[in-house]
Amino acid sequence: MPMAARVGDLTSHGVPMNPGIGSVDVMIGYMPAWRALPASVGAAVESVSNSVNKFMQKPVLTPPSATSDIANIVGGLVQAAGQAAAEMNPAALGAAAGASATLIATNFGLTAAWSTASAVPGGQPAANTAYTKGIQAAMAAASSAVFAAIGGMADTHICPIPCPIPPHGPGMVSKGSENVMIDNLPACRQGDKIMEACGGSDPIAMGCPTVMIGDSGGSGGGGASSPPPPPASTSPAQQQVAQAASQPAASPAAPPPEQTGPLAPAEQEQQPRPPTWLGVRLFDFDGMPIAGENVSVTLDDGQAVSGDTDEEGYIRFDGLQPASGEANFPGISNKADLEPPQQEESQQPEPESPRTAAARQSNGYLAEEDVWDDDPEGDQDAAGDGSAGAGPDDDAIELPW
Repeated sequence: MPMAARVGDLTSHGVPMNPGIGSVDVMIGYMPAWRALPASVGAAVESVSNSVNKFMQKPVLTPPSATSDIANIVGGLVQAAGQAAAEMNPAALGAAAGASATLIATNFGLTAAWSTASAVPGGQPAANTAYTKGIQAAMAAASSAVFAAIGGMADTHICPIPCPIPPHGPGMVSKGSENVMIDNLPACRQGDKIMEACGGSDPIAMGCPTVMIGDSGGSGGGGASSPPPPPASTSPAQQQVAQAASQPAASPAAPPPEQTGPLAPAEQEQQPRPPTWLGVRLFDFDGMPIAGENVSVTLDDGQAVSGDTDEEGYIRFDGLQPASGEANFPGISNKADLEPPQQEESQQPEPESPRTAAARQSNGYLAEEDVWDDDPEGDQDAAGDGSAGAGPDDDAIELPW
C-alpha cells in the first residue's frame, strides 16, 4: 500500500514537492497533506503534459514539422482549462486563451525569421536552431501559464529541472486516491504522477512511512493505515493514538451439534458464545510503542479489567464475554467505544466479521480500531494468510481516514 504524500516529500526528479501549499487543516506526519486535481481535470492535464514534453525533447524543429504539434497542444491546453473552468476555476480558461494567442503569434514571427534565414546560402542549420530554441521557449511559457492557472484548484509543484533550457515548471497530480478525499480533493500517494507543464510525468517518490493510503478494488489495497495527526498546536499527549487489534475467529473452538433444521429465534438467543479476548496496542505518531500506559476496559454487563502495556505497547485481556463497553487510556486522555460482533442467525454459526469501533481523540481526529476476537485459543487462521494467534503485529484492521 503506498505512503501518503505531503508537502516536502521527494519526487522522482529528486526535488521536494513545493510550494503546495498543501492542506491547511489535514496534517500527515506533521506536514500538510498533498492533494490532486479532480479526475476530470487530471485526465486532460496528463494528456497535454505528455504532448508538451515530447515537443520540448525534439532536438530540431522547423515550422513545417512543428505546426501540427502546436495546433494539437493549443487544443489540449484549452481543453484542460475548460475542464478546470467546469470545476469552478474560470480563470483557467482565460489564461489558456491568452497563452494560446501569444504562442500562435510568436510562432508566426519565428516562422518569418526562419524563412528569411533559411534563404541565405548555408543559413539553414542556424535558422533551424534559432527557431527550435525560440518556439520551445514560447511553448514552455504558454504551457506554464495555463498549468499555473489550473493549479489554483489543487496543490502545485514547481520543478526547476531544465528540459533542456526552460524548467519543467508547475505541475499537479493528475490522479490521486479514488476513495480518500482531503478538502474535497483526492489524497495523493507515493507513485502518483505529477504532470508538469514541460517535464511530463514526475511520480512522487516518497511519503509518510507510517501513513498508507490505497483504493479498495485497486492495486493499492484498502484505506489509510493511520489517522491524520493533530495540528501542531496540540499537546504531546494528544499526539498519541490508541490501536486495538485482534484476530476474528474462523469458527468456534468446538463444533456445534448437528441441527436438523433452522433454529428458532429463542433457541438462537440461548446458544452460548465462547469467551473472547481483546488486544490493545498503543503507539505514537512516529510509530514507536508506548510502554507502561494504563488501559482500563469496562463493559456494559459489568466486566472490568485493566493493566499496563508491555514494552511493545501491547496488552491482551482474555476470558471476556462479548459485550459493548468502553476502553479508556487515562494517561493519554483517550478512549475507544467497543462493540462485540453480532452472531448470524443460521443453522450453524457462520464465521463472524469483526465489528470495528474507532477511538476518537478529544480534538476530533480518528485513531485506530478496536476488534473483538471470537477465537479464544488464538489458533485460527482467520486472516487466511497462514498467520495464527494474536500479538502486537497481528493484522490490525485500519481506517482509510
